[in-house]
Amino acid sequence: MVSKSEFLGAKIMERVLAHDLDQGGMYLEVTGAQGTFKTGALLAFTQATLQRYPKDKIFWSECFKTPLQCLRLGIEKIHLMVQEGSNVVFRDRNNHLEKVSIPVTYFTNFEDCFNKAILGKVNVVFFSDRKTWRLFLSYLRDIGEWIHVFIDEISEVAPANPSGDEYWDMVEFGWVMKDVRKCQMKVYTNTQTASDVDYRVRTKIMVKVFLPGARKDPHCRVTQQAIDNLVRDESRGNQAWIEYTGDFGLVVFKDIYRPNPKLQIGAYIDAGPQTVKINES
Repeated sequence: MVSKSEFLGAKIMERVLAHDLDQGGMYLEVTGAQGTFKTGALLAFTQATLQRYPKDKIFWSECFKTPLQCLRLGIEKIHLMVQEGSNVVFRDRNNHLEKVSIPVTYFTNFEDCFNKAILGKVNVVFFSDRKTWRLFLSYLRDIGEWIHVFIDEISEVAPANPSGDEYWDMVEFGWVMKDVRKCQMKVYTNTQTASDVDYRVRTKIMVKVFLPGARKDPHCRVTQQAIDNLVRDESRGNQAWIEYTGDFGLVVFKDIYRPNPKLQIGAYIDAGPQTVKINES
């Protein structure tokens, strides 16, 4: 029998995944301790999106110098895209970081990137700097169709406590994230600690997912004790609390997307990268 918490969790999950013009887009963040499948949760949302909306464009933002997490979905579902002149290369971490040649689509500007993105694939986009994603999201906001964006480790894109010119960039990015709901965008992110993300961005989050080891959000009704009591199960998935507009429920990420030890490809910037200014239009 389904408990009230499980019923509410399923209801919120449907709100997250559904295309509903009345309710609009969604900005979601997953937090949790290391090893609690934060990226696995992001991949579960990605897989659900691929299945539900094969005619929508899906974009994924990866970290540098680590194995590409998106490859856990299967290489056949991935479309790698690289900004021209960015000096992004791919290296095999199983072979002393030897440079590898894999199929890549190169693009010049945001419009070119969007046009070359493939429907029914996870378009994994690399700029010379992950912070360029702030401008790319601003561009996508004006497309006028359902778009799905997944950002692994958003603290690298919107770090806390910026200074100088980046302070004002973050102010603008906070307004971009506020408009997600109105612009048919689904933005899914994760981070180990919510405080690592700039507060102007963090306060725009609509849906919060707490995996085991997460810290209580002071603006959420989920208690720390409830988070601490979440069940971890490496074979059947980890429990999580999901909260939206004051309601919260219990979900389980049953699909465990483990790293493929035979496929440890990472993205790197070659020595002496060029400074590339990308055209927003």
